[in-house]
Amino acid sequence: MKLKVIQVGNSKGIRIPQTLIRQYRIEDYVELELHTDVILLRPSAGVREGWEEQFRASTADNAPETELNAWSSLPNHFDEEEWTW
Repeated sequence: MKLKVIQVGNSKGIRIPQTLIRQYRIEDYVELELHTDVILLRPSAGVREGWEEQFRASTADNAPETELNAWSSLPNHFDEEEWTW
């Protein structure tokens, strides 16, 4: 598919046909990767897309020990002494 390069202010741009916008689910942003002789455009993932799944996986019982858990398992003198208020 050939697309015409057009003037957009002080830059240049291309118009992506609506059918491709829908087909590739392009919304507000695209990611652009530069390779030797190729420019690759792909739909950009949402800012926090996948965070919830990653959080759940990191807190699962079989997940590796998190930094917070690692610190709480270390002995300290505060746990062994009586506190005075």
